[in-house]
Amino acid sequence: SDQVQEVKQKADIVAIIGERVKLSRAGRNFKALCPFHSEKTPSFNVSPELGIYKCFGCFPADELVKTPFGLHHIQDVVEGEYVISGAGEIQRVLATHKRDYRGEMVTLRLRKLSEPVRLTSDHQVYVVGGSPLYSQNYKYLSKRLHEYSKYPREKRLPKIWKYFPIEKLQAGSLEKGMTLLYPIESGVRDLLKIDLTDYITKEWPAHGARPLVPDLEIKVNGDFLRLLGYYIAEGSSHRAYVRFSLGSHEGDFAREIVSLLDKIFCLPASIHQRSKKSKSGIEVSCCNSILANVFENLCGKGAENKHIPFLLQQLPLNKQRILLNAIYKGDGYKRRFSRSDRLYRVVVTTSRILAEQLRDLLLRLSYFPSVNVESEKIDRKSVHHKQSYTVLWCEEPEAAKFRHIYEDRERNKYWLLPVWKVKSEDFRGEVYNLTVDEDHSYVANTFAVANCGEAGDVFSFLEKFEGMTFPEALEYVANRVGVRLERVRLTKEDSARRRALAILSLAAEFYHYLLLEHKVGEEALLYLRQRGMWLETIKQFQLGYAPDNWEGLIKYLVGKKKYDMGDLEAVGLVVKTSSASSTPKSFATGQAGRASRTRYYDRFRGRVMFPLTNQRGQVVGFAGRVLAAEAKEAKYVNTPETAYYHKSELLYGLSVTKRGIATADQVVVVEGELDALSSWQAKVKNVVAIKGSAVTEGQLALISRYTRNVVLALDADRAGEEAVKRGIATADRMGVNVRVAILKGGKDPDEIAQRNAAGWQTLVGKAVSVYDFYLASALGRFDAKSGEGKRLISREFSPILARISNQVEQAHYMGKVAKVLGVAEEVVAREVARVGVELGQKEVVEKGEKEREERQVMDEYVLGLLFRKGRRMFAAARELDEKWFLAPAVRRVVEFLSNSASERFWQKGKFDIGGFVESLPAELREVVERVWLLGEGEDKETTEREWGRTVAELERRFWRRRLNELSGRIETLEQRKKLTAAEDKKLSRLQERFVEASRALTKLG
Repeated sequence: SDQVQEVKQKADIVAIIGERVKLSRAGRNFKALCPFHSEKTPSFNVSPELGIYKCFGCFPADELVKTPFGLHHIQDVVEGEYVISGAGEIQRVLATHKRDYRGEMVTLRLRKLSEPVRLTSDHQVYVVGGSPLYSQNYKYLSKRLHEYSKYPREKRLPKIWKYFPIEKLQAGSLEKGMTLLYPIESGVRDLLKIDLTDYITKEWPAHGARPLVPDLEIKVNGDFLRLLGYYIAEGSSHRAYVRFSLGSHEGDFAREIVSLLDKIFCLPASIHQRSKKSKSGIEVSCCNSILANVFENLCGKGAENKHIPFLLQQLPLNKQRILLNAIYKGDGYKRRFSRSDRLYRVVVTTSRILAEQLRDLLLRLSYFPSVNVESEKIDRKSVHHKQSYTVLWCEEPEAAKFRHIYEDRERNKYWLLPVWKVKSEDFRGEVYNLTVDEDHSYVANTFAVANCGEAGDVFSFLEKFEGMTFPEALEYVANRVGVRLERVRLTKEDSARRRALAILSLAAEFYHYLLLEHKVGEEALLYLRQRGMWLETIKQFQLGYAPDNWEGLIKYLVGKKKYDMGDLEAVGLVVKTSSASSTPKSFATGQAGRASRTRYYDRFRGRVMFPLTNQRGQVVGFAGRVLAAEAKEAKYVNTPETAYYHKSELLYGLSVTKRGIATADQVVVVEGELDALSSWQAKVKNVVAIKGSAVTEGQLALISRYTRNVVLALDADRAGEEAVKRGIATADRMGVNVRVAILKGGKDPDEIAQRNAAGWQTLVGKAVSVYDFYLASALGRFDAKSGEGKRLISREFSPILARISNQVEQAHYMGKVAKVLGVAEEVVAREVARVGVELGQKEVVEKGEKEREERQVMDEYVLGLLFRKGRRMFAAARELDEKWFLAPAVRRVVEFLSNSASERFWQKGKFDIGGFVESLPAELREVVERVWLLGEGEDKETTEREWGRTVAELERRFWRRRLNELSGRIETLEQRKKLTAAEDKKLSRLQERFVEASRALTKLG
């Protein structure tokens, strides 16, 4: 750890991040567009003094943040203070942030809590996700949740978590009808007595008819809470007395207050009937300066500062109800609305803090309040009215329109409220944000907000940006700063990763050597030169050749370099087969497979090899191309999905071209390796190739780290055109700017660049907007001169025009379409307007279910039982299979317990839970603390019985999931009309695994 700190202190975090992200100075710090999520204004900050980076959206000055002591302006919150987190917990503010912002400011109003909240468009908020039908329309979400309310809790909650997960969304993407979350503070902390001497801030003079004397330790019972509520509603404090101002008809109320003062404080109080015309009503006065001092410090001085004592905010519900009823009795009234016969209770106050507290108190008591704000004004009679807050709630909670409560897996509860109004405007000025402990979220007056959450030091940045492991990041930085590491402890996973990458690197060197230095590669080298590949390009991208030999690579890596066959299989370099009849006798045989005649052979044979590297230049897989154009076998063979190679997250050539991409602030995306290499030779140095038929979200996320500007240059055929359209849709969702290169002079970028390098550069430079592309696509497929062709072009392009939000841009393209079709612009405008109405009225349908891997209740219950097993917990943990657990945190805790090193915490016949918790990573401690008391008090027999039952169910759950997964994969293959030989073998293997899983599940009963 000392060396880690030494490396961290010597590292120049600005230089390391600046090599990967374009930074600009912002005072003492540096800022940039966040490389980890899409945004248009910089929210990514780097501090050279602290050696950290942080991404955050912001609020303008005077926006309100919820704290344990009421709502505070965000600019007034300082480091070390506490706020209410997005989960409704009290959390410490670790740091405050301020930056200059120029961009879009979003103003939101929610139903029920209508006070506006302003925040930058890149700020993230918590929303209810799921299919668009529900995530974008509270009405339909409410109906579904109402249906789910009929189910028992254990069935209802999993359905909600599955179909309506909580997600993060940028404020700029919010629309009317989406559902936000307001956390409900549900913690309970009873207080039996309160020492009022803590609230005395003046000298204690012994005066008055009956002076107060110590001690002032008062019982927090119904009498005291009623008196507090009456004071909050009707009381005031003066220098020498406490006064309650009541209506002329409230004589009984006045006598009750007198009785309470006498009963609690043994103090007399007088009742005075005011008779002046200007001031009517009843006054109850208690002359005691100390009591006046106590009440104003306990509940606030002045009507605009009145509040429920902060110490009493988490009382049990029965006590909170007494307090609510007392405040309502003193300052409330009932009313009916014109369209309803239901009765509502109303409290009007000039105290913002009290309105907020009443809102929370009502939610804890299962009421659903509305809070309306009336601005400060002078009425027609020249009476000055301060800003006031009207809190109202229906006496029948089940009748409330917005009454749904969302309970997450951690038992946190949220009130679901739809967005009512959204307004965007340009803003320029200072904005603020907070770094909050643990969950990086807090409550902004009426809903929970979250930060990007990306933060850390130079090591964590390299882990996230470059995909390094911590040891790799540590070694990388240590080498830069000249620190020689004494020892780096590698985990089992780190060791396996290093071994895998070493094998892949050696394979690339082997293929590259054969291509350039060995006679066996002469034909492949001639093929590449005929395809226009320069020797410099071949070396730069380490192209190679796999000999037409069943075990050429195996002999090198296993025979000479002494790697295991299993290691080669894990990285996709060899294929395993158990069919001896279909393979030559010379095939290599695995050590463990001799009895079953398991054999291996090289996956790549007789092919030009393109090493596939990650952004760091590490080889993670290969693509192999046959030499003969008329070959019967597949033109390309790629590495299968492995732990190190994921097709959807890799871009060919990025490790070489990333500097060119960052310099040009643009990337050209092509479809194949040769397209990328020919473009590179044609001086288009900012090029990458996708793996697959279309651009994926993972690839665009990778691109976004270097640029937000993409030029799609996929093949000029129908498949390429459809791939472009899918890529445009994906890029639009991720906020990436897209243009399209219209290919001319060849069927693909490889052919065009080889024929005319300068022409290829021009085509890229003249890439058109997506709307020009869509129009060109339609014109290429339909006859614009025929009536039918015009109809088809209009049908395809009108919905696209209707979705253009900028009216100037929309008018430009309507004019363009009108000219192409030879009709008046008014005709096109009317058709676009008609289609726009249809699109607005069309109901969005469900597009599929989106599941999220979350912690499960059963996993935590098993962990709780494990702790109850005493000394046997360590052996029992080793009997559990980590694949059985859905919750990653529980899985890791069980791994720690199964490690023999954990047995040191068994001391003197008991488990040192405190020491064990301290030894865990910070993110696991909460889980252990939460489940530690599960099953407390159960006898040994009950624990063992529950253990056997629950572990069996845990394993059954795993096999059920396995069967569902296999069933889906089998069904997909069986639906195909004709299977290749490889697919047929795959289907057989899946069916065998399905039978094995079925047997395992049957055995469990």
